[in-house]
Amino acid sequence: MSATVGFAATGTDKWLKVTDNINTSAVEEWFQKVGDGARPITVSTFDESNGEVKVEVKRDGASDYKAHSHKMPVQDGEEYSIDDTGLPPIEDEKPKDTE
Repeated sequence: MSATVGFAATGTDKWLKVTDNINTSAVEEWFQKVGDGARPITVSTFDESNGEVKVEVKRDGASDYKAHSHKMPVQDGEEYSIDDTGLPPIEDEKPKDTE
């Protein structure tokens, strides 16, 4: 049994990694821009419509993933907005040639 759910980014553009908590070998990773439509993925379900995923986030391809949610309940046909929870704050850019 499986469900199709969508994930979109809010706050800032970010890398998303979604692991199916029922079938942990099912992992999806992608870069999601704010404003892009939700990306649909297929996850396993407990019944015919409800599942659970682990969501991890990072700002760039070189960083390590940080936990956003270890046990996010999901339901077939729904879309989920992934905010910046788990991401470090964006460092203010320092001015160059300030001397």
